[in-house]
Amino acid sequence: MHPHFHDARRALAHELERLDATLDEAVGRAGEGEDLAFARRAGAHLRRLADLLDPDAYSAAEQVLDDARRVLGAAEPAAPLLMLEYSRARLSDAVRRMRRLQPAA
Repeated sequence: MHPHFHDARRALAHELERLDATLDEAVGRAGEGEDLAFARRAGAHLRRLADLLDPDAYSAAEQVLDDARRVLGAAEPAAPLLMLEYSRARLSDAVRRMRRLQPAA
């Protein structure tokens, strides 16, 4: 495999770990409101993921971050938390599918 392929896989794995930490933070702060730092981090995730994900997985990443924002802003976070759980699973599935379909370099 091409070295660039391994670098991209490492970069994706690292960014997905960072995204998971951000999503875990949203769950822990459910209903507390979105602050500027969270908004900036969410935007940074999307910028970094734009070059690493295919369109379906990127769409799933956008959705998971939108759902995280809803969790933060919800007065009653039970339903938004469930939606976030579903969107996290969709992102995970989309990334797995993308990796499976990537040609070996």
